[in-house]
Amino acid sequence: MSVLLIEFIGSKYRAIMIVVSQGFWAIGALAEVLLAWKIIPTIGWRYLVAISALPVAFSLFTWPIVPESVRFLLVSGQKERAISTLSKVTQMNRTCLPPGELRAVVVEERGRVADLFHRDYRRTTLQLIVIWVTSIACYYGTSLATTELLTINYCVAPGATASTSADTTGECGCSPLSSSDYGKLAITSVAELFIMPIVIILADLIGRRNSMTLCQIIVAASYLLLLTCIGSSSGMTALLFIARGFAAGITTIIYLYTPEVFPTQCRAVGLSCCFIAGRIGAMLTPLLSQVLLKASVHSALAVYASFGVLGAVASFFLPIETKGRRMD
Repeated sequence: MSVLLIEFIGSKYRAIMIVVSQGFWAIGALAEVLLAWKIIPTIGWRYLVAISALPVAFSLFTWPIVPESVRFLLVSGQKERAISTLSKVTQMNRTCLPPGELRAVVVEERGRVADLFHRDYRRTTLQLIVIWVTSIACYYGTSLATTELLTINYCVAPGATASTSADTTGECGCSPLSSSDYGKLAITSVAELFIMPIVIILADLIGRRNSMTLCQIIVAASYLLLLTCIGSSSGMTALLFIARGFAAGITTIIYLYTPEVFPTQCRAVGLSCCFIAGRIGAMLTPLLSQVLLKASVHSALAVYASFGVLGAVASFFLPIETKGRRMD
């Protein structure tokens, strides 16, 4: 969806529109917490899953009205469809097409993973894979670690483990969230909305690379501070708020940067491959925030902090800045 959105928008408004679109993700995350707060303690998690699936079903009916990318139509030799799509766009905006002829540059071989490792993009691709893995791991890690740390509800001390401090119930050893825990989880979810205007300003002011670097550093610093003895749930909530907000900021910027940096013939496959790499980080997250955290809080938080540092280094040394860059 990011590819389709970016290919319809000029460089001036790309950051704003991508951040706004990601804002709906943040709204959904907050809505899910509020639904869970109301539903799980009363009728159970199964009803939460069923109700949460309803918007997905509704979205299936919206795809027929979504126009195809004009850039894709041109590189695939469908010039007439491209002109038709542009005509509909101008009608909706109550304007007209500019004078001149639309030229189609047909690319026979497109959508190849090998193109991502061409000498012009090899370094960018490899660094983006690192950034996607670390940023997605930190984002989902913050979400999952929040519930774990809130149910533990203790001052992080050297050698402390979740298993020795958590008040668990049932055979699975799980501790249900209290109403206060849901409230704190909702507060950390609001961080994703709070960060959106900051991301818009940073992406257009200091560029995409520097924005990602800064956000990664802040996330790493938040996890390092969690390693110290906080002594109060309010302090822990504040740090988790910062970590989750800027982790969401990183994911927003990489959804902006990745389609911008690749040319049209491999833009979709580039974002897809990076997205798949990000799922590696997502798969690592439960092992860190659920398993390792129970064995050693310090070890789990240190791993997430190191992810932030690694992502910051990879972001800082990206060879291409896409701020104001014309898309190929």
